[in-house]
Amino acid sequence: MGRFHTLNESSFDTVTEASAYWIGFVMADGCVVPPHELRLFLAIADVDHVAKFRDFLGASHKIHIVKQMTRGKIHHNAGLSVRSSKLAAALAMFGVTPRKSHTAKVIGLERDRHFWRGAVDGDGCIYVRKRRTKSREYLYPAINLCGSLDMVSQFIDFVRLHLPGCRAVPSRSGPIYQVAFTFRQAARIIQILYEDCTVALDRKHAIARQALEMESYLLPKTKPQPVREARRAAGLCWQCGERPPKPGRKRCDSCLARAVKYTQGYQRKVSARLAAGDRSAVQEKECPGCHVTKPAAAFSKDLRRLDGLCFLCKPCVRLRRKKPAPARQRVGGPA
Repeated sequence: MGRFHTLNESSFDTVTEASAYWIGFVMADGCVVPPHELRLFLAIADVDHVAKFRDFLGASHKIHIVKQMTRGKIHHNAGLSVRSSKLAAALAMFGVTPRKSHTAKVIGLERDRHFWRGAVDGDGCIYVRKRRTKSREYLYPAINLCGSLDMVSQFIDFVRLHLPGCRAVPSRSGPIYQVAFTFRQAARIIQILYEDCTVALDRKHAIARQALEMESYLLPKTKPQPVREARRAAGLCWQCGERPPKPGRKRCDSCLARAVKYTQGYQRKVSARLAAGDRSAVQEKECPGCHVTKPAAAFSKDLRRLDGLCFLCKPCVRLRRKKPAPARQRVGGPA
Protein backbone atom coordinates (compact mmCIF):
# COMPACT_ATOMS: atom_id res chain seq x y z
CA MET A 1 0.00 0.00 0.00
CA GLY A 2 1.43 3.39 -0.97
CA ARG A 3 1.93 6.44 1.22
CA PHE A 4 -0.77 9.04 1.70
CA HIS A 5 1.81 11.68 2.76
CA THR A 6 5.18 12.75 1.44
CA LEU A 7 8.28 12.07 3.57
CA ASN A 8 12.02 12.32 2.93
CA GLU A 9 13.27 9.10 4.48
CA SER A 10 16.92 10.01 3.85
CA SER A 11 16.82 13.13 6.06
CA PHE A 12 19.29 11.69 8.58
CA ASP A 13 21.52 9.77 6.16
CA THR A 14 23.96 12.69 5.80
CA VAL A 15 25.26 14.64 8.81
CA THR A 16 24.66 18.34 8.23
CA GLU A 17 23.98 21.22 10.60
CA ALA A 18 20.23 20.68 10.32
CA SER A 19 20.33 16.89 10.63
CA ALA A 20 22.75 16.97 13.59
CA TYR A 21 20.55 19.57 15.32
CA TRP A 22 17.35 17.56 14.90
CA ILE A 23 19.06 14.35 16.03
CA GLY A 24 20.00 16.13 19.26
CA PHE A 25 16.54 17.61 19.64
CA VAL A 26 14.79 14.26 19.08
CA MET A 27 17.16 12.53 21.50
CA ALA A 28 16.32 15.12 24.17
CA ASP A 29 12.62 15.81 23.62
CA GLY A 30 11.35 13.33 21.04
CA CYS A 31 10.84 9.58 21.00
CA VAL A 32 10.79 6.54 18.76
CA VAL A 33 7.80 4.31 19.45
CA PRO A 34 8.21 0.66 18.40
CA PRO A 35 8.29 -0.50 15.81
CA HIS A 36 9.23 2.62 13.80
CA GLU A 37 7.09 5.64 14.73
CA LEU A 38 8.85 8.97 15.26
CA ARG A 39 7.07 11.45 17.55
CA LEU A 40 7.84 15.01 18.57
CA PHE A 41 5.39 16.88 20.82
CA LEU A 42 6.11 20.32 22.29
CA ALA A 43 4.16 22.99 24.13
CA ILE A 44 1.64 24.86 22.02
CA ALA A 45 3.88 27.96 22.22
CA ASP A 46 6.54 26.08 20.21
CA VAL A 47 4.25 24.97 17.40
CA ASP A 48 6.42 26.88 14.90
CA HIS A 49 9.38 24.69 15.89
CA VAL A 50 7.33 21.59 15.16
CA ALA A 51 6.59 23.08 11.73
CA LYS A 52 10.35 23.51 11.19
CA PHE A 53 10.86 19.83 11.98
CA ARG A 54 8.13 18.89 9.52
CA ASP A 55 9.77 21.01 6.82
CA PHE A 56 13.13 19.36 7.52
CA LEU A 57 11.58 15.91 7.05
CA GLY A 58 9.84 17.06 3.88
CA ALA A 59 6.61 15.71 5.35
CA SER A 60 3.07 16.66 4.53
CA HIS A 61 1.66 15.24 7.77
CA LYS A 62 -0.73 17.26 9.88
CA ILE A 63 0.44 18.88 13.12
CA HIS A 64 -1.78 17.55 15.91
CA ILE A 65 -2.99 19.63 18.88
CA VAL A 66 -3.63 17.46 21.94
CA LYS A 67 -4.61 18.06 25.57
CA GLN A 68 -2.60 16.65 28.43
CA MET A 69 -3.39 16.65 32.14
CA THR A 70 -0.31 17.38 34.28
CA ARG A 71 -0.55 17.95 38.04
CA GLY A 72 -4.22 18.81 37.80
CA LYS A 73 -3.76 21.33 34.96
CA ILE A 74 -4.64 20.95 31.31
CA HIS A 75 -1.83 21.71 28.88
CA HIS A 76 -2.11 21.93 25.10
CA ASN A 77 0.72 20.38 23.08
CA ALA A 78 1.50 20.49 19.38
CA GLY A 79 3.22 17.55 17.77
CA LEU A 80 4.09 15.54 14.71
CA SER A 81 4.03 11.78 14.26
CA VAL A 82 5.48 9.94 11.24
CA ARG A 83 6.15 6.28 10.56
CA SER A 84 9.24 5.15 8.71
CA SER A 85 11.51 2.18 9.31
CA LYS A 86 14.35 3.96 7.46
CA LEU A 87 14.16 7.02 9.70
CA ALA A 88 14.06 4.85 12.83
CA ALA A 89 17.07 2.84 11.66
CA ALA A 90 19.03 6.01 10.81
CA LEU A 91 18.30 7.54 14.22
CA ALA A 92 19.29 4.30 15.98
CA MET A 93 22.76 4.61 14.44
CA PHE A 94 23.22 7.83 16.45
CA GLY A 95 21.79 6.42 19.69
CA VAL A 96 18.15 7.51 19.39
CA THR A 97 16.32 4.34 20.37
CA PRO A 98 12.98 3.50 22.03
CA ARG A 99 12.74 3.96 25.82
CA LYS A 100 15.94 6.01 25.98
CA SER A 101 15.05 8.44 28.79
CA HIS A 102 17.46 6.92 31.34
CA THR A 103 19.94 5.27 28.95
CA ALA A 104 20.41 7.81 26.13
CA LYS A 105 23.96 7.92 24.80
CA VAL A 106 25.00 9.74 21.63
CA ILE A 107 27.03 7.81 19.04
CA GLY A 108 29.27 9.57 16.54
CA LEU A 109 28.19 13.17 17.29
CA GLU A 110 29.89 13.68 20.64
CA ARG A 111 31.89 16.67 19.36
CA ASP A 112 29.24 18.22 17.13
CA ARG A 113 28.10 21.60 18.46
CA HIS A 114 24.91 21.51 16.37
CA PHE A 115 23.89 18.24 18.03
CA TRP A 116 24.39 19.70 21.50
CA ARG A 117 22.50 22.85 20.57
CA GLY A 118 19.56 20.63 19.66
CA ALA A 119 19.89 18.75 22.95
CA VAL A 120 19.92 22.01 24.94
CA ASP A 121 16.93 23.33 23.00
CA GLY A 122 15.08 20.11 23.72
CA ASP A 123 15.94 19.34 27.34
CA GLY A 124 18.01 22.24 28.64
CA CYS A 125 17.65 25.81 29.84
CA ILE A 126 19.27 29.11 28.93
CA TYR A 127 18.54 32.18 31.00
CA VAL A 128 19.95 35.48 32.17
CA ARG A 129 19.56 35.62 35.92
CA LYS A 130 19.64 38.61 38.25
CA ARG A 131 21.39 38.32 41.59
CA ARG A 132 21.24 40.90 44.35
CA THR A 133 23.49 41.53 47.31
CA LYS A 134 23.39 44.19 49.98
CA SER A 135 25.51 46.60 47.95
CA ARG A 136 24.79 45.80 44.30
CA GLU A 137 22.90 43.73 41.79
CA TYR A 138 24.19 42.12 38.62
CA LEU A 139 23.15 39.96 35.70
CA TYR A 140 24.80 36.75 34.55
CA PRO A 141 24.02 34.04 31.98
CA ALA A 142 23.43 30.39 32.83
CA ILE A 143 22.88 27.18 30.88
CA ASN A 144 22.07 23.63 31.93
CA LEU A 145 21.24 20.27 30.39
CA CYS A 146 19.18 17.38 31.75
CA GLY A 147 19.24 13.78 30.64
CA SER A 148 20.75 10.39 31.32
CA LEU A 149 24.07 10.06 33.13
CA ASP A 150 25.89 9.05 29.95
CA MET A 151 24.50 11.92 27.91
CA VAL A 152 25.23 14.55 30.57
CA SER A 153 28.75 13.16 30.98
CA GLN A 154 29.28 13.36 27.22
CA PHE A 155 28.15 16.99 27.25
CA ILE A 156 30.69 17.76 29.99
CA ASP A 157 33.41 16.12 27.87
CA PHE A 158 32.34 18.31 24.94
CA VAL A 159 32.58 21.42 27.12
CA ARG A 160 36.04 20.42 28.34
CA LEU A 161 37.27 20.35 24.75
CA HIS A 162 36.71 24.11 24.65
CA LEU A 163 37.15 24.87 28.37
CA PRO A 164 39.97 22.61 29.62
CA GLY A 165 39.71 23.97 33.16
CA CYS A 166 36.04 23.00 33.53
CA ARG A 167 35.42 20.94 36.69
CA ALA A 168 31.70 20.37 36.35
CA VAL A 169 30.25 17.04 37.45
CA PRO A 170 26.76 15.59 36.86
CA SER A 171 24.29 16.04 39.69
CA ARG A 172 21.32 13.77 40.22
CA SER A 173 17.81 15.21 40.19
CA GLY A 174 15.40 12.35 40.78
CA PRO A 175 15.70 9.70 38.07
CA ILE A 176 17.69 11.98 35.73
CA TYR A 177 20.96 13.90 35.87
CA GLN A 178 21.81 17.47 35.07
CA VAL A 179 24.76 19.82 34.81
CA ALA A 180 24.72 23.61 35.03
CA PHE A 181 27.17 26.34 34.05
CA THR A 182 27.06 30.02 34.99
CA PHE A 183 28.92 33.29 34.42
CA ARG A 184 31.87 33.15 31.98
CA GLN A 185 31.68 29.42 31.42
CA ALA A 186 28.02 29.68 30.47
CA ALA A 187 28.70 32.64 28.19
CA ARG A 188 31.44 30.74 26.38
CA ILE A 189 29.27 27.63 25.98
CA ILE A 190 26.38 29.70 24.64
CA GLN A 191 28.75 31.32 22.18
CA ILE A 192 30.01 27.92 20.99
CA LEU A 193 26.51 26.51 20.53
CA TYR A 194 24.53 29.45 19.15
CA GLU A 195 26.96 31.72 17.32
CA ASP A 196 26.26 31.83 13.55
CA CYS A 197 23.67 29.02 13.75
CA THR A 198 20.91 28.62 11.17
CA VAL A 199 18.48 26.43 13.11
CA ALA A 200 17.50 26.77 16.78
CA LEU A 201 14.47 27.15 19.03
CA ASP A 202 13.43 30.77 18.62
CA ARG A 203 12.85 31.64 22.28
CA LYS A 204 16.14 30.12 23.44
CA HIS A 205 18.01 31.64 20.54
CA ALA A 206 16.71 35.06 21.61
CA ILE A 207 18.02 34.53 25.15
CA ALA A 208 21.33 33.33 23.73
CA ARG A 209 21.65 36.52 21.68
CA GLN A 210 20.89 38.54 24.80
CA ALA A 211 23.68 36.75 26.68
CA LEU A 212 26.13 37.20 23.81
CA GLU A 213 25.33 40.91 23.48
CA MET A 214 26.30 41.63 27.07
CA GLU A 215 29.27 43.98 27.27
CA SER A 216 30.46 42.02 30.27
CA TYR A 217 29.43 38.65 31.66
CA LEU A 218 29.29 40.28 35.09
CA LEU A 219 27.33 43.50 35.03
CA PRO A 220 27.60 45.35 38.35
CA LYS A 221 24.90 47.85 39.10
CA THR A 222 25.28 50.11 42.07
CA LYS A 223 22.34 49.75 44.40
CA PRO A 224 21.77 52.98 46.35
CA GLN A 225 20.97 52.72 50.04
CA PRO A 226 19.79 56.23 50.98
CA VAL A 227 18.16 55.16 54.26
CA ARG A 228 21.30 53.58 55.65
CA GLU A 229 23.50 56.47 54.53
CA ALA A 230 21.08 59.02 55.98
CA ARG A 231 21.09 57.25 59.36
CA ARG A 232 24.87 57.15 59.44
CA ALA A 233 25.07 60.82 58.53
CA ALA A 234 22.68 61.64 61.38
CA GLY A 235 24.83 59.66 63.84
CA LEU A 236 22.18 56.95 64.40
CA CYS A 237 22.30 53.17 64.25
CA TRP A 238 22.07 52.19 60.58
CA GLN A 239 19.94 49.12 61.38
CA CYS A 240 17.14 50.57 63.51
CA GLY A 241 17.73 54.31 63.12
CA GLU A 242 16.42 55.00 66.63
CA ARG A 243 19.41 55.12 69.00
CA PRO A 244 22.93 56.45 68.50
CA PRO A 245 25.71 53.83 68.62
CA LYS A 246 28.71 54.03 70.91
CA PRO A 247 31.86 55.70 69.56
CA GLY A 248 33.62 53.45 67.03
CA ARG A 249 30.53 51.33 66.35
CA LYS A 250 27.93 51.40 63.61
CA ARG A 251 25.03 49.76 65.49
CA CYS A 252 23.43 50.40 68.85
CA ASP A 253 23.69 48.01 71.80
CA SER A 254 20.20 46.60 71.21
CA CYS A 255 20.89 45.67 67.56
CA LEU A 256 24.27 44.21 68.48
CA ALA A 257 22.70 42.11 71.23
CA ARG A 258 20.08 40.83 68.79
CA ALA A 259 22.82 39.81 66.33
CA VAL A 260 24.82 38.08 69.09
CA LYS A 261 21.70 36.25 70.27
CA TYR A 262 21.02 34.97 66.76
CA THR A 263 24.62 33.76 66.42
CA GLN A 264 24.52 32.03 69.79
CA GLY A 265 21.23 30.34 68.90
CA TYR A 266 22.76 29.02 65.70
CA GLN A 267 25.76 27.70 67.60
CA ARG A 268 23.51 25.97 70.15
CA LYS A 269 21.57 24.32 67.33
CA VAL A 270 24.79 23.04 65.79
CA SER A 271 26.08 21.82 69.16
CA ALA A 272 22.83 19.95 69.81
CA ARG A 273 23.08 18.20 66.48
CA LEU A 274 26.69 17.25 67.08
CA ALA A 275 25.92 15.96 70.58
CA ALA A 276 23.08 13.83 69.24
CA GLY A 277 25.29 12.47 66.49
CA ASP A 278 22.97 13.80 63.79
CA ARG A 279 24.67 14.58 60.48
CA SER A 280 22.70 15.81 57.52
CA ALA A 281 23.10 13.24 54.78
CA VAL A 282 24.20 15.78 52.19
CA GLN A 283 25.31 14.01 49.03
CA GLU A 284 25.71 17.11 46.85
CA LYS A 285 26.13 20.82 47.42
CA GLU A 286 26.51 23.92 45.26
CA CYS A 287 29.71 25.83 45.89
CA PRO A 288 29.03 29.59 46.18
CA GLY A 289 32.52 30.29 44.83
CA CYS A 290 32.39 28.50 41.46
CA HIS A 291 28.58 28.03 41.35
CA VAL A 292 28.92 24.33 40.48
CA THR A 293 27.05 21.51 42.20
CA LYS A 294 29.63 19.02 43.46
CA PRO A 295 29.58 15.83 45.55
CA ALA A 296 30.18 16.02 49.28
CA ALA A 297 33.70 14.62 48.83
CA ALA A 298 34.70 17.87 47.09
CA PHE A 299 34.17 19.81 50.35
CA SER A 300 36.22 19.67 53.53
CA LYS A 301 34.43 18.83 56.77
CA ASP A 302 33.27 21.62 59.07
CA LEU A 303 31.39 20.38 62.14
CA ARG A 304 30.30 23.93 62.99
CA ARG A 305 27.96 24.05 59.98
CA LEU A 306 24.60 22.30 59.88
CA ASP A 307 25.44 20.31 56.75
CA GLY A 308 28.84 19.30 58.14
CA LEU A 309 30.66 20.70 55.07
CA CYS A 310 32.75 23.79 54.46
CA PHE A 311 31.22 26.82 52.79
CA LEU A 312 33.49 26.56 49.71
CA CYS A 313 34.77 23.53 47.84
CA LYS A 314 38.41 22.45 48.09
CA PRO A 315 39.55 23.96 44.74
CA CYS A 316 38.01 27.33 45.59
CA VAL A 317 39.67 27.29 49.03
CA ARG A 318 43.05 26.53 47.46
CA LEU A 319 42.52 29.24 44.87
CA ARG A 320 41.72 31.85 47.52
CA ARG A 321 44.68 30.87 49.62
CA LYS A 322 47.02 31.46 46.68
CA LYS A 323 45.75 35.02 46.20
CA PRO A 324 47.53 37.55 48.45
CA ALA A 325 45.29 39.24 50.98
CA PRO A 326 44.73 42.97 50.38
CA ALA A 327 46.89 45.22 52.53
CA ARG A 328 45.11 46.70 55.53
CA GLN A 329 45.72 50.26 56.54
CA ARG A 330 46.07 50.89 60.25
CA VAL A 331 43.93 53.73 61.53
CA GLY A 332 45.04 55.32 64.77
CA GLY A 333 47.14 53.64 67.44
CA PRO A 334 50.90 53.37 67.60
CA ALA A 335 52.79 53.10 64.31
